[in-house]
Amino acid sequence: MSISVPQLHAELPTGCSVDRSGFMRRVSGVQAVSPISPPRSPVPLRLSVPGRLLAGGIGLGCLVILMIAGLVVPDSRGVGTHEQLGMPACGFLSRTGIPCGTCGMTTSFSLLVRGDLPAAFRAQPFGAVAGVAAGMTVWAAGYIAITGRPVHRLFRRCSATWLVGILLGAWLISWGWKIFVVVGGLVGG
Repeated sequence: MSISVPQLHAELPTGCSVDRSGFMRRVSGVQAVSPISPPRSPVPLRLSVPGRLLAGGIGLGCLVILMIAGLVVPDSRGVGTHEQLGMPACGFLSRTGIPCGTCGMTTSFSLLVRGDLPAAFRAQPFGAVAGVAAGMTVWAAGYIAITGRPVHRLFRRCSATWLVGILLGAWLISWGWKIFVVVGGLVGG
């Protein structure tokens, strides 16, 4: 069987050739060979100065957030800690009596930086996870800024779709927990 092939002869499948009439034909007796990939450098590539500055800025931003969380006093209601920063009370909570998806985040961060991980999870589970991630980001970004070595190689096996799905699911479960705690009237949640 012959297949008509336009003038693109550069990328033929292994074991195929094009005859004079322009048809691709399978050549018998040709052994398929795979190209040898160039050897990988044992030293990973280093980031440029702007990349290192960006990493340092991200790390510094996360550090500032954690430091601010250390300055505010966690509200015993489990919500409203952000009001100490001059922000208004949650409009969704005040109108409906149901907390929004981020209610308790500041309280959770504030409890987390004080080392009270169980209370941080009770206040807002996703906030506790985000706080731990912010702390890890400070260290990872500092490493990148100082050494110039990227850490993205640690995440190569993570699919972005799966990661977003897991984070969204965890946030929704945390929101459900927060609704349960506030509507149920559990203290310190």
